[in-house]
Amino acid sequence: MEGKSNPFMEIGVTEEKQLTFTFYANDKNVALTVEQWGEVVKRGREFLPKAIVDEDASMYAKTTNPAS
Repeated sequence: MEGKSNPFMEIGVTEEKQLTFTFYANDKNVALTVEQWGEVVKRGREFLPKAIVDEDASMYAKTTNPAS
């Protein structure tokens, strides 16, 4: 299935700058081991500071250049 994607989960950030994990209904059940879930959490924690910086930069750009 190379080139096809069917995500079962999204990692996001709330307005309070907390991680959220949104799970999507899928044709197949998804089972994760403790190690796999640990990897998901690890990647989420790595994603969080970058997402906050990007969001802060985006908000700054909107306040300094309202046309964007």
